[in-house]
This record gives sequence, structure tokens and C-alpha cells, in this order.
Amino acid sequence: MKAKTKIEKLIVELSKGLKPITKADVDYINNKIHSNYVALSYKQKHHCLECGHQWNESVLNTRKNKSVECPSCSLKLVEYANFKRGASVMDYACKIDIVKGYQVIRMFACYKYLSKTDNSTYTVKEVFQDFINDKGEVKRLSRSTTNYFSMYIDNWDLNSNLEFRANSRKEVQRSYLEPSLILPSMKTTKAIKRNGFKRGFHNINPRDLFIGLLSDTCFETLFKAKKYNFIRYSTYKGMNLKTYWQPIKISLRNNYDITDISLWKDYIDLLKYFKKDLSNAKYVCPVNLIEEHDKLMTKKQKILENERIKREAERKANAILHREKVIKNQSEDNLKYIQQKQKFFDLMFKEEDITIEPLKSVRQFYEEGQQLNHCIFTNGYYKKENFLLLSARYKGEVIETVELNLDRFNIVQARGYGNVPSEHNDKIKELINNNINLIQQVA
Repeated sequence: MKAKTKIEKLIVELSKGLKPITKADVDYINNKIHSNYVALSYKQKHHCLECGHQWNESVLNTRKNKSVECPSCSLKLVEYANFKRGASVMDYACKIDIVKGYQVIRMFACYKYLSKTDNSTYTVKEVFQDFINDKGEVKRLSRSTTNYFSMYIDNWDLNSNLEFRANSRKEVQRSYLEPSLILPSMKTTKAIKRNGFKRGFHNINPRDLFIGLLSDTCFETLFKAKKYNFIRYSTYKGMNLKTYWQPIKISLRNNYDITDISLWKDYIDLLKYFKKDLSNAKYVCPVNLIEEHDKLMTKKQKILENERIKREAERKANAILHREKVIKNQSEDNLKYIQQKQKFFDLMFKEEDITIEPLKSVRQFYEEGQQLNHCIFTNGYYKKENFLLLSARYKGEVIETVELNLDRFNIVQARGYGNVPSEHNDKIKELINNNINLIQQVA
């Protein structure tokens, strides 16, 4: 897409003036970003995919030790499973640069091509550039991608030009790509340094970090206070800092250490429901967060239950039949929820005795909240438009509820009875992550 405005034309010219990545940077990337690989065969044959050397050694021992040293190149190797001719790996590195007052994040796709009979080879190509001004506004130049209908978002066409692209859903998802390596030779603008950045990113995407520091005073304050867990949660889990800013300030003033931000956030929502003073450290900074959360949750559940019984009595209907009718058929929230999430209802993931599928009605939110003693119903999780709630069962019994962000397609939280992860928590997360592409296709 051609540049149309003066700013876009300026950015195109500035992009042309950026210096190409140096050979030293390329060597640094190739040495740091990729693992070294070995291919194993059932005949105890080891193939070093770094230098092409072959030797015999116990495959079982290599897999047990999870690594092996090549006798020829002396590199420590890890197994490349199911190796096929022409295999390659790809990762991302970024270079932080400045030009004419713009903070520039230059992302490089780093390819490593593997062979059983020759040395591995590398290709490093710049695939997009983010230009960020002092207000945190972003303009992106990127290469095009091949196979538009593919579920993958980064099949880069390395022969295309860096230019402005249409703001499609996949283009938005590409803005969330994170580098595995940040080159140490970085340059940052005065505005970013002024707002607290030194050199550490603290596991935050450079793009999200710079935009937050330049455009959000709450973000800037938390960063300067070294509350990186809040920043990571707000960035990756969809928490609006301004909505919770008053209690956050109270927690900062009282040096209150919040280890489970998701639980604390739900607790603050409960305080708001009961119209408690969010400027009072007595409420905002409880000594036992889980206990206070559960007390308010139980209290709210009773209120909601009493309201439900009252409505049923007024309509002079049988309690059970009326509840099913209201929650399943007549509830405005239920109808809205089904309309938003119905396309996901056919999804089901199963591995051994674990089955995972979406919650399909507000009634199920109520029942699962009662069974697991958590607040997915009382805090109205069914009203969240950009989140999908999944029910995980073991041998038919509900053991966990999983919240999935439909913008980033990552797991926000997975909680069992009493907001504590079950013993199958890791398997449940792994099963969902292994099938995330199916959810993306439906979305």
C-alpha cells in the first residue's frame, strides 16, 4: 500500500535511510538465537545438523540426557524430532534504533536451514519496522506474507518490499510477535529515557513497552515503581490500568506485594460491587487475599441467589424449571453469550481422560462456579466479548475452568476448586496450546 499522508511519506524516506544490519549483528544473532540440533535414527545413528558429521551412539542415552556433544564440532546438540530433508527453524530478533525523533523497532526473521550432510546455513531478513513517535503513535512498514488463507500469520514473502499494509486481523496479530533476542547495540529516544526506560525489558515486548511508556501515565508510573508484574499482566491479559488505578495507587503507597494479580483484580471487582472504599488500604490490601476474596464471593453468590429466587417466586413458576427457562432460554445475557460464542461450541479437545470444551450457556457458568467455588458466574465472565471460557474435565468430572484471550490467543488463567490449579493444570494448558490453531481458525 503506497504512502498517502505526509507522515507516511516521511516514514518511507526515513526507512530508506536506516543502516543495514551489520555482519557483526548477524553473527551475534546466529550464535545466540538458535539451538544446535542433532537428528537421531533407530539404528543409533546420530547426524549433527550443524556440521554434517555422523556417528553411532545410544539413542536412548541421548534422549535421556536431552543433549549430546558432537565429536567433530564439539557443539552441544539437542534432538530435532522427525527431521526431514529441507527442515528449517525460524525465530525473531530485533534491533532498537532511532531516526529523526522516532523510536524504531526493527524486527528480523532469522532462518536456520538444517542438513544431515552439510553445515547449517543462516538467513536474516528484516520483515517489519515500527516507527513510534513521542505520543506513542505507531506506523508500521512490513513485508507481505504468502498464502493469505493460511492459519499462520508469518509466512513472510522475503522478496517483497517494506511498505504500509491494510489493517487486517492477521496484521493486528503480527503486531504481537515478540523477539527472542534483542540486539545489545540499542538506541532509545530522550522521551523514552525520561519516562523510566534504561535497558531492561523485563519480559515485556519492546513495542508494548515503548508505546505504554509514551502514551499511558499509569503504565509509566508502574514501570518506574518496578511493578513489572502489573505491566505484564495488563499487556498480555487485557487489564485496563485506568479502571483499577485508584486501588493500584493505594497498594503502591502501602508497599503491598501482589503475587496473584488475577485474583486481586477479581477481588477489587467484588469490592466495587459492594461499594467499598477503594481508597482504604484496609480493603485494598488484605492480609489474606484468598480468604477475603472468597468471603465476598460467597456473599455475592448469596445475593445473586436470593435475587434469582425472588424473580422465580414473582413469576410463580417451579424453581428448577424456571431457572432453566430463564438462564437457558429467556436470559438476555444468555442469548447475547450464545450469539457471540456459538461458533466455538463445536470445539472439543481430548487426550486420555482429559476433555476440554467451551462453556455453552450462562447456566453452565453458574453450575461450574458452584462446583469449583470460584467467581466466573458472580463476576460475569460470560459478558467478556474477547475471551473464551473453557471447561476442563477429568473422567467426566469438572476440574478446571480456563480463560482464553481471543485477541492474543493465550491462556489468561486456568483455575480449579477454590481458584487453585488442579493436579492436571500443566496437561490442560498443553492440550489447549497444542490446539490453539483450531481456535484461531474458528475465530
